Amino acid sequence: MILATSRRVHVQRQAWQALGLFTIFGLFGLWRVSAWTESFGLVIFYAALVVNTFFSVRCFSAITPPLISQRFVDAVLVLFYGLLAFHHHNTAIFCLGQ
Repeated sequence: MILATSRRVHVQRQAWQALGLFTIFGLFGLWRVSAWTESFGLVIFYAALVVNTFFSVRCFSAITPPLISQRFVDAVLVLFYGLLAFHHHNTAIFCLGQ
């Protein structure tokens, strides 16, 4: 029972860390926005994506294996989120990831 509670706390901490990190990425990305009429929808979409990520990490972190390959995929996704956050100002790059 203690192990299950400890694991649950660890999973919750990971979810909050992901939420905090991606929110910081998003806030820094907002500095580059100049045309809010074009970027407002992208900012809302990014915020929804970050909130969804919180619940996904909380749900799936408990069942993903602690393998090096999984850590690599997680690192690539963190990099992708960071790059995505810095492209609120350009719809084409935000949507296509170029």
